[in-house]
Amino acid sequence: MNKYILTSDHYKGTVQFNYDNAGLMVFYSVLDAELNEKQLVTLLQKLPREEAALAALNTSQYFTVRKVSEDLSFENFITEYGKKIHPHRCEPYWNRLSDVKKLAYLKCIPAYKAYLKRTGVAQANPEGFLKREYYKTDWSKES
Repeated sequence: MNKYILTSDHYKGTVQFNYDNAGLMVFYSVLDAELNEKQLVTLLQKLPREEAALAALNTSQYFTVRKVSEDLSFENFITEYGKKIHPHRCEPYWNRLSDVKKLAYLKCIPAYKAYLKRTGVAQANPEGFLKREYYKTDWSKES
């Protein structure tokens, strides 16, 4: 299964598309995106039902399409985070997250670790890191 994330400068959040091995869409999610009614209608009208149709969206000046190829498993998260405290408590929480949020968490770990090193603040346990939605913080601007 191939997964893609659609973003735009015209709305906040992301739209996720999943395609099976034949290139047909089997799932899409706009739950993470803040779309107004007109944007939602436009998206549904241009919904890329086949994986090949994503190329047309990517050539548009309004959208960016990225293939999600990262390992979104809990094991990868806990290894990257580097603090294996109470994994049995945070794994169910991780498993309930959307792929978009999992990717956001994984992408923010390096900036969070740089912040910790810069400030000397103690690293949060992984459960707190997830539940307090640390991925929403711009760690490069925190002091």
